[in-house]
Amino acid sequence: MRAAPTMPNASAPVPDAPSIADVRAARARIGSAIIHPPIIQSAVDPNARLVLDSLQPTGAFKLRGASTAIA
Repeated sequence: MRAAPTMPNASAPVPDAPSIADVRAARARIGSAIIHPPIIQSAVDPNARLVLDSLQPTGAFKLRGASTAIA
């Protein structure tokens, strides 16, 4: 049986993590192709919120990553 994965130290830098400048540049490149989906409250857990990324044009949250990769 495999050991459960552990969370990295939150204060340690993440290798190859995008900088805030990278995030802002990506938003500028792909912002017009992305919609801001609604966030709704879960019917099962009142403390949980659901982001309806299925409303993206491709029907998936992966639109952001794919658009950034080809932009």
